[in-house]
Amino acid sequence: MLLRICSCFGSTRHIKKKNVFHTGGRSCIARTRKRLKEKLGRTPTRLEVFEANHKRKDGTYINDHAKEFMDKANEMEGPSEEVFQKLAGPEHPGRLRCMGLGPTQSAYFGVYSRGAASGSCSCSCSHSSEDVPTLKGELSEVKKKMEVMARFISKQYPGQNWMEDAENNPGASTAPSLGSRAS
Repeated sequence: MLLRICSCFGSTRHIKKKNVFHTGGRSCIARTRKRLKEKLGRTPTRLEVFEANHKRKDGTYINDHAKEFMDKANEMEGPSEEVFQKLAGPEHPGRLRCMGLGPTQSAYFGVYSRGAASGSCSCSCSHSSEDVPTLKGELSEVKKKMEVMARFISKQYPGQNWMEDAENNPGASTAPSLGSRAS
């Protein structure tokens, strides 16, 4: 009996410290996500699930903390997933906010390094998007060189369809031998 009273006081203390309540009641987050998916016609973002769980039926937020969270989210620009990650902070190991009991970080984000969930992946994406024009230019140069080499080989070895043979059987070595050179 004494243990039960102590745990009750501990729970009361914990609940008083808690600043984010939700309106889901006995309905689990997975069920809320499913309802939102049916309503929206697409998979809801974690920010949309957070908003649905922290708004009353009349459209008001459950407390000031939830209202401030959503106000900050609406002010920030960028994909809602990144906005949610910045506002909510780092995830607890093995858990994922606003996703229910099943999904884990690796299942939701894929295999990632520690910084990927915190938004550092956006930095690497911006670098790779800058590299795309450079890589396209290099690719076109390589294609031009291949065309020049193909014309040269065709002139050196007339009458041989080495290019067609290479396209039809890419695994075989179809390069003409130097000894069979027709002059």
